[in-house]
Amino acid sequence: MDIKQKVNMFLKQNGSSQPDFAERIGVNYVAMNRNINAGKLTTEIVYGLLKEFPHVDLNWLFKDENQLLLVKEEEEEYGATPQALLNKLRKTLDELENKISE
Repeated sequence: MDIKQKVNMFLKQNGSSQPDFAERIGVNYVAMNRNINAGKLTTEIVYGLLKEFPHVDLNWLFKDENQLLLVKEEEEEYGATPQALLNKLRKTLDELENKISE
């Protein structure tokens, strides 16, 4: 299953579509659709997925696995400061951006 199939499947399972998702995250639908069809997720799309669907495991999008995974957070993260969580998220997003650009 490629990125296009995974994104479309995930949006459908969560009662959304590409046009609806693009509007909700404030990106141009045509450009977003072109990127997804090419198997590329821009930073805006990744941020949008995290914002709108924080329960999705982004690793699932980038791996050759078909099983949908949900994020399993460790309990200690619930006690973390907002800044620590933000730093961890930035690091993860930087790693994802590097994978996307490869």
